[in-house]
Amino acid sequence: MKQTPMTLSLSLSRGRAIAAVAIAALTLAAPLRVPASPPEFRLTAPLLGDQGRPHLALSPTGGWLVWQDNAVTPHGLRIRAQALTPDGAPAGDALVASSLALKKTTGQQENPQVTMLDDGGALLVWQSGTPGKQYIYSRLLRPDGTFAAKRDLRVSDARPSKSLSVNESSPAVAKLTDGSLVVVWSDVARDGSMQGVFAQRLTAAGLRMGPSFAVNQYSLYNQRSPAVAALTSGNFVVTWVSELQRGEASVDVYARLFNASGIALNNEFHVNTSVTNSCANPSVVALADGGFAVAWSQQDAPTRGRVSNLIRPTDGNVGDPGTTGFTGATRSTRGWDIWGRLYSGSGVAVTLPSTWNSHTYGDQFAPRLAAVPAGTLAVWTSLGQDGAWEGIYGQFISANCQLLGDEFRVNQTTVSRQIQPQVAVAADGSGVVVWSSFGAGTSFDLFGRRCSAPAAQ
Repeated sequence: MKQTPMTLSLSLSRGRAIAAVAIAALTLAAPLRVPASPPEFRLTAPLLGDQGRPHLALSPTGGWLVWQDNAVTPHGLRIRAQALTPDGAPAGDALVASSLALKKTTGQQENPQVTMLDDGGALLVWQSGTPGKQYIYSRLLRPDGTFAAKRDLRVSDARPSKSLSVNESSPAVAKLTDGSLVVVWSDVARDGSMQGVFAQRLTAAGLRMGPSFAVNQYSLYNQRSPAVAALTSGNFVVTWVSELQRGEASVDVYARLFNASGIALNNEFHVNTSVTNSCANPSVVALADGGFAVAWSQQDAPTRGRVSNLIRPTDGNVGDPGTTGFTGATRSTRGWDIWGRLYSGSGVAVTLPSTWNSHTYGDQFAPRLAAVPAGTLAVWTSLGQDGAWEGIYGQFISANCQLLGDEFRVNQTTVSRQIQPQVAVAADGSGVVVWSSFGAGTSFDLFGRRCSAPAAQ
């Protein structure tokens, strides 16, 4: 996808990564305490090629892991799926998800997501197509692991025409309390200006319910990188990144609530309070009390330029600032950090934004969340912290947004790169973290580890 000037890219050049590792080797602090957990484990049988961008969903009866894979066919990336036990261990053999996987004209199949269904089945979604002409597809798995339909289904009802360009990417999916589903994604130019966020409701059988609809209200520049969570009330919340909405150099996280029918319950609202620090990679999870938690990456060094006085006074949320300006600042040794905030089920902030990572040197980015009995488990990628390139780190967060215990390293293998973490909750309430690892030195493989919250002191 073509990158706009304000589109954030957290990929690292080889030179930058090596430099960061060299510096980190001189500044590593004492080892962090790790919550008691079993060793890391391989999630699939040894496979050729690279397995990346994993995503998983678990239920009391089992689960599914999905990822993008470059070894299914020589014609591009394809999506694979692996059944899991309720505690996240692999069960059975991997499946090829798409009915179009072996076609030469399919293009790339990327960014898979999965959610469990009430009957024990699962819905898989991904983006597929050639550059500039990608669409969101889905396929439903029955409880016995067979596909419910012979063909992939288009999620969106949008069709390209002379007046409408369609290029869909970055899907996310959630199952609502009534058993129906909602899929969100970014679409280029459909809302009239660069990327916008759209949603489609689906039945429990994976069929469309009504037309797709816009999520964001502000449509200038890019609204992208959506995430979605189903709330205990039956509603759902969508978060995304919006560029230049609050100022001439702002990159912020926004959110909006909808009911199960797809009707907006409020206006969109900004989640981060700073207007001088760029934000990226939002993640959202529903909490047991009916509310939700949002986490995101936030750059410590302020964005260059002057921020216009465009902030609403309070938005009715705890701690929202008034009008703020920016005239310049000195860069620090901090790069990207993990920030989070808790909300009520009606979208009212109940805590201020706070930093969730303890190790602050360099870059910590791309958080993912799961709701655990103790509160929230956040995991992310940290550059150079484990003594090599990237590593996977985590932190438990209490119900009132306090850090529970120490930040901990998830991966045991520290050779080379550990990237793209995802997390879900096992039947016993522990977190199951999965990631892509280059530890073997030949290709990326998928690994997992279970993490339990620290015992109460």
